[in-house]
Amino acid sequence: MKTPILLALTIFISLISIIDIQAQKKEKPDPEMIEAYFTDKDNNRLGEDISLTHSDGYIYMYLVTRNAIGEKVTIDLDDDDTGYIFKREYLTANSKIKFKIKNDLNKIKLVIFNPNKKKHLRIKARTFKKSNE
Repeated sequence: MKTPILLALTIFISLISIIDIQAQKKEKPDPEMIEAYFTDKDNNRLGEDISLTHSDGYIYMYLVTRNAIGEKVTIDLDDDDTGYIFKREYLTANSKIKFKIKNDLNKIKLVIFNPNKKKHLRIKARTFKKSNE
């Protein structure tokens, strides 16, 4: 039979162990999307009233997040968001941009489709061929 002092010491040590284990299992805060915006190739923010042409070359989409590093993200495009190429895929109204959050500030390059470039036309044709299969 344990003495009261030994029993109290055993309980104290057990409580410290439980508290330490719980401190190690702290919950990760929920990931948050803080802001999303577009810039031109010179890093000037684009408003909704800005019209781009294929001569601009590309734009960047920025996603500002908090506690989201390592999360997988899917961005659904609106009908108005066509005319871009992302990772050698022409983006249609049904396209989804999928990527993994690597930083709190994520920069995604979207190439503006240029119908005068054969490479862009091949990419677009390949995208539509895949979607019809």
